[in-house]
Amino acid sequence: MKNNANEIKFLKNRSIIKFEGEDFLGEIGIDGRIFKALTLARISVGVISQQAIENGLSILVQESDSEKAVNCLIDEFEVERKSGKVSQIYSINNVSVIGFVAEDFNKILAELARNNVFPLLLNQIAAEKRVNIVVTSSQDEKAKNIIESEISKKPKTVHLAIIGHGNVGKTLIEQVLESSEEIKRRKKIDLKVVAVANSRKIAFNKKGFGTNWSDEVLTAESPSNIQELISFSKQNQLENLIVVDNTASKDFVHNYHALAENGFDLVSSNKIFNTLPIEEYRKLRYTLNKNNRRYLYETNVGAGLPLIDTIKLLHLSGENITRIKGVFSGTLSYVFNNFSLRDEKFSTIINEALEKGYTEPDPREDLSGNDV
Repeated sequence: MKNNANEIKFLKNRSIIKFEGEDFLGEIGIDGRIFKALTLARISVGVISQQAIENGLSILVQESDSEKAVNCLIDEFEVERKSGKVSQIYSINNVSVIGFVAEDFNKILAELARNNVFPLLLNQIAAEKRVNIVVTSSQDEKAKNIIESEISKKPKTVHLAIIGHGNVGKTLIEQVLESSEEIKRRKKIDLKVVAVANSRKIAFNKKGFGTNWSDEVLTAESPSNIQELISFSKQNQLENLIVVDNTASKDFVHNYHALAENGFDLVSSNKIFNTLPIEEYRKLRYTLNKNNRRYLYETNVGAGLPLIDTIKLLHLSGENITRIKGVFSGTLSYVFNNFSLRDEKFSTIINEALEKGYTEPDPREDLSGNDV
């Protein structure tokens, strides 16, 4: 039967036997002795890989054979162990093998790394473009999904966690649900809202919430904290993670570091983080760079005009920006223009702006200049 080139070989319950020592690489007969000892012990060997830098060999066996394999190699190389030529023989259990044919393996490696998946072992047959990688079983499904998406060109799944489901959050969830099929068709991205939280509770749905998401949020029992979200994403091996902060919370922004460290990209309509002291700004940028994460946001000055992206593009193209002028608060503009023209109390105009939705939920954010 002919194999499909896009078919992925997926083997669970494997162990890596690590064989390390000084100056024995390249020595004639070492590989032969390893294979002979394992064959006599009736142990089947899979991938074998040499690590010149580490002075070692890695051999793949069934997990049920790992203890037996280590013991028989310890017996076989007893003399070399006593002399120090072989330093240690040990097993790494709970690993899985994923085998596939890839046109652009570097791109797959980059996607895996972006999702914090780093192969423990790598075996390449260049002529056939066939690759075998070994990953921990706690990441095997995630790795398989990423590889499958890359080699079959099927839509990439992106998992969203929406924090805050007031006016902005609710509208965003509805937009994602309404547009998901169109986004999948046009952008080849399968957007799934897998977590929705407010300040008290967080609701999860591994397969992605549907139109009854608000009912599921109402009946949710998990307390709203970031560790719950991080644990959920790891247990379910979710790839391409994005947290969307739709709150106006001063507290939630302090979770950005932990989220970036644990594989989440950040999108925010909450402006508070960027108004914190410059040390915080630099610290997060360092965390983002180190973990290959992104933090995206836009200004809502000028009714959501894409000002930040425009300024960024001008800057990156070498333009020397010397001055930026504008009315940076539509709220203050409305309040003071009306206050100077009308014979009304200041509080009356503030309440009017609040009722029309021109202010933050707490108008003091505007009046203090903090929102600007």
